[in-house]
Amino acid sequence: MKNFKFIKRTAILLLAGVMCVSVCGCGKSKEKKEEDKGIDPFSQANVQVTFDGNYPFNTVTFTPEDLTLAGVKLAEFSIDKQSGVKTGDEVTVTATVTPEGKQKGYKDSSKKFPVENVSAYVTKLDEIPSDTMDKLKKQAEDVFTAEAANWKNDDECQTKLDGIEFLGCYFQLHKPVSDGRAPDKCNKVMLAYKISMTITAFERSGDGKTPETGKYDYYVVYCYDNLIIMPDGTLSVALDKGYKENGRFETDYGWYGFWGNAEYFFCDGWKDIDSMFNEEIASHTDVFEYESTVNG
Repeated sequence: MKNFKFIKRTAILLLAGVMCVSVCGCGKSKEKKEEDKGIDPFSQANVQVTFDGNYPFNTVTFTPEDLTLAGVKLAEFSIDKQSGVKTGDEVTVTATVTPEGKQKGYKDSSKKFPVENVSAYVTKLDEIPSDTMDKLKKQAEDVFTAEAANWKNDDECQTKLDGIEFLGCYFQLHKPVSDGRAPDKCNKVMLAYKISMTITAFERSGDGKTPETGKYDYYVVYCYDNLIIMPDGTLSVALDKGYKENGRFETDYGWYGFWGNAEYFFCDGWKDIDSMFNEEIASHTDVFEYESTVNG
């Protein structure tokens, strides 16, 4: 009899356990079903995200802006980033369901979109490949050599180019703009040089009769704007759009003009590197961030 009671008690406990597990299992299944309940607006709208322009001055747009069926707005779409994205980033579009949409069974949702095939403006000097930098330098030095060939060189004034020394680069990147639009000049690389020359003519404090010889070192920069890294990683720069920025100062060597007045040879550059830096870089820090590898 004792064994029978033990067996009966055990059977009751086992049955209670099974019922408990069954009840708990049903609760979880119902909870999961409630979580999954609702229509995802993205399943009803073909949301497209597009990227226009070059990082960091690009814009992000998306379509459509809402989900409307039979004249009833069911959800509105919004995006977390509207500019300044680069390849490898992600943007998130969020669908916010309207009260009418919720009545029809729609649920709030979001979807991530990868940023792909976006070109980027160069943002620092080390992004410029060395072979490209060599091309930029050659272009600049060819220009300086050609200019020297056209210096005044006659019986009144003799000039000679003694050397072209590369000093390094300044790099400017335009600061963010409030309206998100790309400025005309997004970046600028400036190759800095010291030009050495010899000049023979009448010296300012001389006797005005005997030609004298002097030497001048002055400083110039040769510039390229809007360098772009293409989606395939290559760098795009218009070599034929390079240009020279320079100051101008009068030397102490000259000659007598047509009316007997003194005329002096001008150097197209700055007398010292600090003057060049102050005029070309320091005076523009309100608009441009900069970095420098210039020595001297």
